[in-house]
Amino acid sequence: MRKCFVCDESDPRVMILQEHHIFGSKYSEDKIWVCLNCHAKITYYQNKLPMCVKKSHKKFDVSTFAICSIGALLILLGRQHINIANSRAEQRNGGRKK
Repeated sequence: MRKCFVCDESDPRVMILQEHHIFGSKYSEDKIWVCLNCHAKITYYQNKLPMCVKKSHKKFDVSTFAICSIGALLILLGRQHINIANSRAEQRNGGRKK
């Protein structure tokens, strides 16, 4: 069963998975499966780049786009890891946050 690479969601009743080209579809075939919500979050960061960078085929701009894409993934994955750590800490502490 496929699940979202970022949030780990796998329930087909509540989500649709999309292929996300990690470095952009015109630069690479490397893909991951992400839910619509996580895909929108990644795209949000990519869309903050100037159009001249997003449309360029120059090595510098392609690498800039790749760095942004990986950064967006790291932001989302980092948040997931922090939430997991906090949940584990609460479990260890008998459900108390402190």
